Amino acid sequence: MAVSASSETISRDTRFRSKRRTNAEGQTSGGVPYGRGALYHLLRNRLYIGEIVHGSNCYPGQHEPIVSRELWDQVAARLAANNQARRQGNSASTPSLLSGIVFDPWRVRFTPTHAVKNGKRYRYYTSQAAIQHCDKQPELARIPAQDLETLILSQIAELLTSPERCAAGLDGPEKEIAAARAAHLAKRWPELETSEQHDFLRKIVRRVVIGSATVWIDIDRRKLLETLLDHEPEFQPVGKQHIIKLSAKFQSLHRGRQIHLVVPNGPAPAATPVPSLINAVARAYRWYEQIMAGEVQTIRDLAQGAGVTTAYVTRILQLAFLSPKILDIVLSGKQRPDLVLANLLKLPVDWPTQNHMVSRG
Repeated sequence: MAVSASSETISRDTRFRSKRRTNAEGQTSGGVPYGRGALYHLLRNRLYIGEIVHGSNCYPGQHEPIVSRELWDQVAARLAANNQARRQGNSASTPSLLSGIVFDPWRVRFTPTHAVKNGKRYRYYTSQAAIQHCDKQPELARIPAQDLETLILSQIAELLTSPERCAAGLDGPEKEIAAARAAHLAKRWPELETSEQHDFLRKIVRRVVIGSATVWIDIDRRKLLETLLDHEPEFQPVGKQHIIKLSAKFQSLHRGRQIHLVVPNGPAPAATPVPSLINAVARAYRWYEQIMAGEVQTIRDLAQGAGVTTAYVTRILQLAFLSPKILDIVLSGKQRPDLVLANLLKLPVDWPTQNHMVSRG
């Protein structure tokens, strides 16, 4: 097993191709350049080091290894490092996963765009109606790319938990194999490399339609079965059988000009500390400590020292009396996506009511 070449190099080299297969009807499949997900699967196959895998456990095999443990560990470390970099968004040229397949209900396409603020790159899908300044524009004209992509990936993961739905239309051994592989993939989904999840999405998602509070996803049934079986299925879907329709409700929450998509009763959004909230809380505690230490005598002294108005100091000082629970939420970035400074400044003094109001969202 030659693993000295990088997966990126192999995936771009058309000399490396998957095995070509011919089914009973004489139709051929495979023989195409390897995708990144397939390469990751090969490079993580423990058969090459003389082991077999059953469920989540590994056992010594009866066959001889063809790759040394040292080389295997080096490759595994490189794959883990690369995946961690992608998860943290270290690539400045992150491709838009849903490019070309996102539309509004009027069939107007959403185009990948981005903005840079304070050196950080933010990706979006923006309606062509908004880009071209058309009179009729969707309610959501610009959607955070990561929020939408995460939502689509979560719906795919949920589909895989219904193996019978994934394998519908097949008969005999193919149906059992497709259902079993869907169930296995659903179990492994949280541990998959990001690139593997993305490759799977690109193969099976045909179209995404985004409304004001609902997203509709068209899954290509044939591509799904082909991916699960690793060959073209004998089943030939026709008409509406060709598409699996998925849909999900979401809420669009606003923080200033930013929009975040949140799925009701879905997984919590990734923790995202908001510098403006953290800075305001830190300033409130610093001023409060100055008062308690006798370093200043009046609110006016604080205001003059900070170059702000007394009214501003009075408002911000309220944040020194936030409950420990809310402090933890703000400092860890686990607040609601639409929580802004004005919300915190309107909270009452007693902690139980504060916690209830913030948790209620």
